[in-house]
Amino acid sequence: MLINVPVLSIYQNPNASSPLVSQGLYGQPAKVLKSERDWALIETSEGYQGYALLCELTSDQPLFSAAPKIATCKALTTLVYPKKDVKVPHLLRLSLGTKLPYLCKDEQWSSVQLLDGSSAWVYTEDLTRPFDPKELIGLPYIWGGSSSQGYDCSGFVQAVLRFQGLNIPRDSYQQAESSELKTVEEPQKGDILFFGDTKIDHVGIYLGEDQLLHATPPSLRITSVEKGGTLKLIRRPKQLLFSAQASAINEPPHSYQKSAPVHYRELVSIKFNHFGFDDLVHQGEIVVHEKVANEVIEIFQELFEARYPIDKCRPIDLYNSCDLRSTEDNNSSGYCCRPITGSDNEWSIHSLGLAIDINPLLNPYKRDAPLIPPNSAPVLSRSLPARGVMKPDDACHTAFTKRGWQWGGDWKSTRGYVDYQHFYKSGPSS
Repeated sequence: MLINVPVLSIYQNPNASSPLVSQGLYGQPAKVLKSERDWALIETSEGYQGYALLCELTSDQPLFSAAPKIATCKALTTLVYPKKDVKVPHLLRLSLGTKLPYLCKDEQWSSVQLLDGSSAWVYTEDLTRPFDPKELIGLPYIWGGSSSQGYDCSGFVQAVLRFQGLNIPRDSYQQAESSELKTVEEPQKGDILFFGDTKIDHVGIYLGEDQLLHATPPSLRITSVEKGGTLKLIRRPKQLLFSAQASAINEPPHSYQKSAPVHYRELVSIKFNHFGFDDLVHQGEIVVHEKVANEVIEIFQELFEARYPIDKCRPIDLYNSCDLRSTEDNNSSGYCCRPITGSDNEWSIHSLGLAIDINPLLNPYKRDAPLIPPNSAPVLSRSLPARGVMKPDDACHTAFTKRGWQWGGDWKSTRGYVDYQHFYKSGPSS
């Protein structure tokens, strides 16, 4: 689902009197894990869990985040109007960092799209002005705060680094281990400083000359580094560069069977980084056959350098090896030991580790009645003006096919159906 209020409060328990653990912004995804009457246990895009009111969420809309151009609110507050007139009541009061599909602009106003499909207007300056973290000085400290209503220490650092394209975890102890940061010995301006006694429990941004910008009760402020507590760790944001590492599979994947066409020790897990539809860098993992591992790394590097968006890429084991659940979640995946779709006795080429599905919610499998995933009907047309919708000769199609991979989107004339998400290295199976 998607967050349908300017700032979503996420609580420790399913009641508004329990501690606030985090916040979400308008249009951000929220995966519902379970519901309890008016409440839902949700998981945010960075994997954070908590309870939110169901009425403040709306059904997922794949084309919202996949819009051709996304604008980011760079003012502490961006007011959204139904027309280019400040005299009429505003529709929404959006927080810093909120992302919206961008439609057009003139010198003063920009048109954006809302979740209900309507267009609205914001001041162009609120989307184009440079962002300076010092503008947040004086905002209230709010435990669990991660919006410009107020921040806690880690919510503030996370928000600032998102403007640099980095997607780090929510809590300070998790941020201290983030792969998007590197450890250094001496601080310089812009470094992230971590504090604590027995464990890390505070974080701030170093401004140089012994100055620390951090959120600490009662407000976000500049103090000396000493006021942050006992300095434990200094970490520096990495440049936005592609990285990947392949490692052997030492245990059978969840879907593995003794009759599988390849042994699991022929598979490798590739951990890599990629851009998402939010224009932030995310961590991905895919399992493929060892003989195509180097090619797959080259492909994802090419997609990274083109800033091609991949919603998420996780081993299908995390979906209990259920292809339907994975595709409904727009998860890109590789190895899954299963029969070919529509067959009980023929192995899918995914079982060989030689097939990869990309953004399946935007690139469905369509064969007569079956539509996989079933929530992908709005994106069957390949002429949609949306990022991530696979088309011949786009960046993703080119990255695969120039290395000899074939595309299921070409099957219409030969098989009578299409599989737009599907790239495979060899063999006739799907």
